[in-house]
Amino acid sequence: FLSNAAKLNHRQLGLVFKWFQKSLRVISSDERDNRMLLAYSATEAQDDEQVQISIQKFLEVADFGISGIDVQEETYTEKDFPEDMPEKLRSQLINKKHLDVYMRHSVDVDVEATLPLVVESSGTQRLFARSVRLYEVLTNGWWLFVDELDTSLHLIQLFHNPKTNPKGAQLIFNTHDTTLMDCCVFRRDQVWFVERDRQGCSHLYPLLEYSPRKGEALEKGYLMGRYGAIPFLGELQWGEEQNAEA
Repeated sequence: FLSNAAKLNHRQLGLVFKWFQKSLRVISSDERDNRMLLAYSATEAQDDEQVQISIQKFLEVADFGISGIDVQEETYTEKDFPEDMPEKLRSQLINKKHLDVYMRHSVDVDVEATLPLVVESSGTQRLFARSVRLYEVLTNGWWLFVDELDTSLHLIQLFHNPKTNPKGAQLIFNTHDTTLMDCCVFRRDQVWFVERDRQGCSHLYPLLEYSPRKGEALEKGYLMGRYGAIPFLGELQWGEEQNAEA
């Protein structure tokens, strides 16, 4: 039998587990996950008009010049496959249903051009793939962790704007993009660094440890090594070793 303390700890761990399961969502940098998110967003946009409207609003906020989206169910035919596609894969896909996503662009008054998502920019494709995950997080006030966030100020603005984030959803991300280190984008207490020591251990510490001034040029200070966490590389010896061996 479990003691009262053990039961309490078990209950607390259960609550923690439920929080991670219910309230935390992750967007990884893995390309396979991105393809899965793209398919998920296409399916949800087809099935739920409100989701499709929200996706369109996200794209408008990012200013990609997109006036609407269409999701159509198509069937694979021979013309969809390259001539050198393996026959086994071809036989598995032929006559299978799939969803194609199209973006509408306003080119003139009452005139729109429609382009398939696959020919849109990588930024448009990435935002569409993440759009339903963003919709879920912002609608429910959940937490979102993004691995290797690129220059995505529009995504950050969605979380900073109370109109698009009325329930206080939280965004946590790691990045190597120093252009995001801007006091106009983040408060000084929102910036943390990770530095790895010689034993390979990573240490997390806040920018506030360095008492930065209000309005300080954070990117410049970081690149000058003022806050640490700079990846100093050892001297490259490979070329010299190759020459010596020759």
